[in-house]
Amino acid sequence: MRRFDGRGVIAGKRKVEPRRVPITPEMFGLTDGPVDAVRSDAWDALYYKLEREIIYRSLFGRFRVSELALARHFRVGRTVARNLLLRAQAIGILEKGAKAHWYVVPLDEDRLRDIFEVRATLEPLLLKSATAKIPTALLDRMAERLREGIQFRSRVGVGELDEIEGDLHIRCLGYGVNREMIEALKRTHCAFVIGKHIQVALTAPQIDSFMDEHLVIIEALRARDGDAAAEILRRHIEWSHSKVAGWIAEFRAINVISRVPYMA
Repeated sequence: MRRFDGRGVIAGKRKVEPRRVPITPEMFGLTDGPVDAVRSDAWDALYYKLEREIIYRSLFGRFRVSELALARHFRVGRTVARNLLLRAQAIGILEKGAKAHWYVVPLDEDRLRDIFEVRATLEPLLLKSATAKIPTALLDRMAERLREGIQFRSRVGVGELDEIEGDLHIRCLGYGVNREMIEALKRTHCAFVIGKHIQVALTAPQIDSFMDEHLVIIEALRARDGDAAAEILRRHIEWSHSKVAGWIAEFRAINVISRVPYMA
């Protein structure tokens, strides 16, 4: 062994100079412009694609998701791919199984019923306890966002729908007094995204009328009528269960599972 002008040592008896190979972006497939960190909006676009594929396949059973294949498919690093998977895990559509492998959580009629039963039981209680604590300015902004969404319904994107759903079912409920209920409800957040993706996949998709229903609830909260808000929310969740179950049945009847490179 002998040292040379650089890090490490050279092994062997022959006196040869080390081969120096410049590292370039092309070696890593980074040829499209400068090498920058993935922006949050780019992450969102990738995530919604992943979320959609997971939701579709959850209706047909349990599938394994490869983190490495996902990274290659989206042309991102393993860290970005892992963060996308963790985001899906957080809302209950993905889970880790044996040997830390990722799996799609199957969504059958029993799980759908259980999810909406938990929501219909806990959300109204939390909302009632939160009624007096939600800032008026926040409720005003939520109401305005809903009015704009209703007025320009056909232009509302997936990200905006997520924000609108989150206003009532996450941000408002976050003011509830029972923190254990809030934690328990995190596993039911997948219900917000199921109908959204299923509607888009149907033959004649249209945006569900949930924004109109949300506005009625938000207006009850602005009036500080917790009993009315809680009761309207309970009926809204029960009606949502019926609608989502119908959309899923229609989706299964007209679709077959297709292959994506990162799921098997």
